[in-house]
Amino acid sequence: MNIILIARKLSRPCSTHGNDVILLSYLKTIKDELGVLAEEKKLPNLLKNEYENILNEIAGYEFMSEKERHLKFIGFGNRVESVVEQLINITT
Repeated sequence: MNIILIARKLSRPCSTHGNDVILLSYLKTIKDELGVLAEEKKLPNLLKNEYENILNEIAGYEFMSEKERHLKFIGFGNRVESVVEQLINITT
């Protein structure tokens, strides 16, 4: 599944936020795919910060309550999409 679609799905309040197994699977997929996109690329500082922020955000979701996740996931899809598009456009 496309990680941007997964991230957008998580941006909307849904039952997935309360199902740790599904949520953690989705977050692992996003993290792994971002890692593949970033692999062996020299990231500009701003993109590196955005990339690391997304990874930290993903790590933090594991420890949040469902209610906290609903609030924190707002805009998650847009943040992931921005990083993905920038990673794709880097040539080295």
